[in-house]
Amino acid sequence: MVMKGEKMDVRSSRDSQYSEHVDLLLSKLDLKNKTIVEIGSNSNLVSASLLNKECEVVYATNIIKGFSETPSTEGIIPLELDARLLNTHFEKNSIDLIYGIAVSEHIHDPSLMLDAIFDILKPGGYFFVHGG
Repeated sequence: MVMKGEKMDVRSSRDSQYSEHVDLLLSKLDLKNKTIVEIGSNSNLVSASLLNKECEVVYATNIIKGFSETPSTEGIIPLELDARLLNTHFEKNSIDLIYGIAVSEHIHDPSLMLDAIFDILKPGGYFFVHGG
């Protein structure tokens, strides 16, 4: 997604492509001291780019067995967690931004995921999901 008049760098990695899209979207948001959840985190490239925006913490979630033991950048907390169960891990109204890139097609019951997301999202918070 490139807006008219903006440059787009051509990058070879799929994660970098998605990172660029998210950077463009998030450039409009103030993320300083915010708590963020990434759904379906892969290599933490996007999560790491959010730390440059001075957010408080990024929870990188994925259902891959052993994901919570994945080495990560300081400030990124990897969690082995299904998006449909976010509200079992996080408190109600505790997250400022929840996003997922190329994940919507992998969610078997989107209504459960949406219920969980809107349960933990702060009033005035942001939710962004991208299909692959």
